[in-house]
Amino acid sequence: MDIIATNRPPAADLRAAIPLFSGCSDKEWRALDAILNWRNLRTGEILFHQGEPCSAFYYLVEGNIKLCLRSRHSEQVMEFVDSGGTFGESALFAGEGYPLSAVALEDSEVLAFPAFPFVRLAQTHPNLALRIVGQVSRRYHQQLHKNAQMALQSADQKVAAYLLDHCEDDLREPRLPRRRRDLANLLNITPETLCRVIRRFKGRHWIRCDGERIVITDTEGLRSML
Repeated sequence: MDIIATNRPPAADLRAAIPLFSGCSDKEWRALDAILNWRNLRTGEILFHQGEPCSAFYYLVEGNIKLCLRSRHSEQVMEFVDSGGTFGESALFAGEGYPLSAVALEDSEVLAFPAFPFVRLAQTHPNLALRIVGQVSRRYHQQLHKNAQMALQSADQKVAAYLLDHCEDDLREPRLPRRRRDLANLLNITPETLCRVIRRFKGRHWIRCDGERIVITDTEGLRSML
């Protein structure tokens, strides 16, 4: 893996920005800061492949990452990681490699926590390991809940829920993957179905589309679908 140097923010700002480690002691953070690396990714670049031995887990500084199951002839999107998210932690202690592939959907910048140095740190700083275990457990239960919900939802409900879930605070422009087919894949519907749902929502004046951007104009209308 080629690590590319970049301008990094002060350690204190970085520590506050990563929820997974924001509560670390000064001693724990100094140990983490000493091992982390930075990397720039180009659009379409694969950060790691499904089944590949875990070399690091990551914090996404900027950009958008797709986590997916891949075979020779198909792909199933499992999650999109936005800026501020961490990923790859589940492979850290499993010894079975990464369960998913990670692909940059746009030019991105990631912070890598190398696996072997981190595991060595966790032996002397058990709280670090507990943070990772807690994170993986929360993500696992969230995914179970999401899968259970989606199994019972119509296409309209899936799209409405996704749009509402990915709005930040009072902003009504949800962060969406650049390619609509990736979103359709995640929601387990066809791209054609996604297009029809978007047209229906536009017709009801719940959303408007500016090119590839979707802006929510009626949150209550979308919530009425759920």
